[in-house]
Amino acid sequence: MQRNNKHFFIQRILAILWLALIMTTACAGTPLWTFEPLTATAIAVPVNGTAMVQYRVTNQSSKSHTLIMQPILGITQITTGLNVCGNPFVLSGKGSSCILSLQINGSQLNSPVTDGPVVCQQGNQNRCYRPGSTNILHITRSLATGATITVNPSALNFIAGNNGLVTVTNSMGSPEPANNVVASIPGGSNISVQSTTCGAVLAIGASCTITFAAPAVEGPTNIDISGSNTNTATVPVTVTPVPIATISVNPTTLLFAQNSTGDVTVTNNAGSPVAAENVVATIPGGSNISVQSTTCGASLAIGASCTITFASGTQEGPTTIPIAGDNTNTVNVDVTVTSQPQISITNPVLQNRVVTVSSITPLSLEITNNAGSVVNANAITVSNKAACPNLSVDDSNCTSVAPGASCTLELTSNSPYAPCTITVSGSNTANSPTTLIAFSHLGGLVFQENAGSGKVVIDAAQGFNSQWTSGLLIIAGAASFDNGVANTNAIVVNTSCSNDTNNCAAQRCRNISADWYLPARNELSAVRSALCPNGAIPCNFGGFSSSLYWSSTDFQNGGAARVLEFPTGIAGISNKNNVRPVRCLRAFTP
Repeated sequence: MQRNNKHFFIQRILAILWLALIMTTACAGTPLWTFEPLTATAIAVPVNGTAMVQYRVTNQSSKSHTLIMQPILGITQITTGLNVCGNPFVLSGKGSSCILSLQINGSQLNSPVTDGPVVCQQGNQNRCYRPGSTNILHITRSLATGATITVNPSALNFIAGNNGLVTVTNSMGSPEPANNVVASIPGGSNISVQSTTCGAVLAIGASCTITFAAPAVEGPTNIDISGSNTNTATVPVTVTPVPIATISVNPTTLLFAQNSTGDVTVTNNAGSPVAAENVVATIPGGSNISVQSTTCGASLAIGASCTITFASGTQEGPTTIPIAGDNTNTVNVDVTVTSQPQISITNPVLQNRVVTVSSITPLSLEITNNAGSVVNANAITVSNKAACPNLSVDDSNCTSVAPGASCTLELTSNSPYAPCTITVSGSNTANSPTTLIAFSHLGGLVFQENAGSGKVVIDAAQGFNSQWTSGLLIIAGAASFDNGVANTNAIVVNTSCSNDTNNCAAQRCRNISADWYLPARNELSAVRSALCPNGAIPCNFGGFSSSLYWSSTDFQNGGAARVLEFPTGIAGISNKNNVRPVRCLRAFTP
């Protein structure tokens, strides 16, 4: 019985060992990381030279691995360069890889190297892998070359489309000059030697340069540099992508009116690695849109912005316009050129569009962008004030007015003018409405002005109704059609007036103050022409009623004086004892 138990126990031990052998074999057949040779792995290195061997190490498992190479005498791991493995190095997941770069130092090789490299899981020397048997290292040392060259840097990176150079030095310990030093570009590579200063002979201790260029990304590509009597120095050359500046554009949908302009702002984002070069907008064929101006220039610094201004005289769109630089992404802007906005003067009513001279209270003129407009009305202002040049305009409220919205132009003046026509327009408006404005000065509305001198008619609130005179006498010196002051002076001293001043229109004007007077017939006609040119009630300005107004011009028949009908301006006569409306005048000087 004991013998049978012993036999059973031995069988179990053998089964376990067999299973372990099978699992070990399975693991060996499916390495967790693999090696792909990028250079020759069987080479002879001169005792005074160096060489480079490279493998691509790739993670074949889904787990991350931190790896380290076991040291090999005479071989140094290079740990700098694009995608070059560090020491230790991490392969983060399946398919991740790096380049294991090994520099062979001929002077340090005491014996041939016929194995490796061996790369292990850091902290676990039992989990190690090496290349397949045909790709392991086979390194031997050969006789010294005549001259020993070194190359700096030992690994070269440069940007596609640019160039990079290495410096080749014939070591001070070389016994002879280095002859015919050249770089050998491997077949299939787009890297080329742009220039070299090495020449036929490189003296002991001297240096020269070899400049490489490449149009496209590649590498690392191992390029051998040697002379006819030198060691070979292998330089891994990596051509990297052109750094891309990332630009953004605001807005990406632009709307502006025909015969005007629209702006976009281009920004080289703060996270860009380089300045954006030659940023431009490319107008597609057949479009009438043009670039009116740009501030982008040849180089747009990281974090900086510039402006591109578009213009068009015709409606179109949306038209897609790409904006890009030589080294940037492309941003498309959809540009639509619409009909121009229509504006109107909506407040106050015409009769109240009066500027009070030398007042701090402005005339507030309301401008409305019609609700049917598609875009904002921009930079609205008084565009023509030739008839009242000293009119001041504050248009700060009218920079940009949305469809259906309104803004206010604030008008002031220290100079009096007869009613003048002003024009209002925007930088992109389809129309330019006009309006008359009047000027209030010294208690009345200006109806005549020349070089700062002129006349005003008293405000409607100060007008009154009166007989011309209660007496029916002919008044000598009161027959002028143009000189109301002379007429008034003659009337107020005549007994027809002085005996009944309350019913004497001329005296009631003079009672306001000494410089007010009853207008002569033609002066009254000038008032009507300036303030009621529309010939209808209400008059443009002045608050006149539909009536016959007294002038100071006597008809000279004893019982009548001359009148003027508002709003028609028709002249006539009326009995002096009729009660009619009166508007007094006064003159002013600068």
